[in-house]
Amino acid sequence: AIRALPAWRGKLASERAAVLKRFHDLMQENKEDLAQLITAENGKPLGTNACVANRLSEPVFCVSQPSSVAGRFHLYSGGTW
Repeated sequence: AIRALPAWRGKLASERAAVLKRFHDLMQENKEDLAQLITAENGKPLGTNACVANRLSEPVFCVSQPSSVAGRFHLYSGGTW
């Protein structure tokens, strides 16, 4: 993280948002795998962790939106925190 900071700091806000949006998309594409990993780690039922895995990407989605990049927080319409 320390080595990556200078390059990350040098990116435009729109470039950072694109990276975070891609991270969100990857989390959504792999939410079943994430749920299985969470189940293996904590032993909770897979169905419970499917919901958890889905919710993990919500904060990433929020910070990848143009309104948050401009300094305004954009609430994801899918839930509350």
